[in-house]
Amino acid sequence: MKNKNILIAITLIAAGFTSPVFAQTNCPIKIDSTFDCAKYLEQEIRKKYPNRVRRVGNTLEIKPSAGPAKIFKNIDSDSDDFRSYQLIKYFADVDYSLLVTTYYEGGTYELIDMKTGKLTNVGGDAVLSPDQQRIAVAHADIEAGYAPNVLSVYLITPSGLIKELDLRPNDWGAEDLNWESNSSISFNRRHWKKDEIVKTKHKLQFQGKDIKMQGKWLADVKLPL
Repeated sequence: MKNKNILIAITLIAAGFTSPVFAQTNCPIKIDSTFDCAKYLEQEIRKKYPNRVRRVGNTLEIKPSAGPAKIFKNIDSDSDDFRSYQLIKYFADVDYSLLVTTYYEGGTYELIDMKTGKLTNVGGDAVLSPDQQRIAVAHADIEAGYAPNVLSVYLITPSGLIKELDLRPNDWGAEDLNWESNSSISFNRRHWKKDEIVKTKHKLQFQGKDIKMQGKWLADVKLPL
């Protein structure tokens, strides 16, 4: 088991999982690896919501309010078949959870609608807005390039998620995402400058008639579309 944990931890690091949820400095506990942080986060969710989330060995079971349970089984392999699943966040007030999947190289994130079981691939760490109307997503992998760089915003509606913004830049990634208000998001733009990786702070600002419906997100930095 120790060797397996080391393999998963190395895979997570190689995949470029440097979003806030996996950053050791921001983990709720003192940890030795990114895998241990994800494992701890899932354990805490299972303790708090035992009727919704459980794990038996390598199998993770998530029970939506309606429909069959969602089953995710880890695959221990030294090939592209490798899979590791961890539920790292549960936004109980809006009934969405965040699942991270690690591949042999790279990985991804998915939001799960805990009412219906529907999965939406979002590709990064997710943060809920103060008014619980939106979920913002960020991910940066400019070193290994195994996973796409992501900066997205989703509106939460009774019928599901509506994508309001979805940027996938090639030469920079977003991290350290923070809702400063219901209509303002700060993030760090992680990019190469000569031979060094640097961070610059930027903002997304909602402009429109109605924060709940009509408008668009604008940035204070030129962003390629």
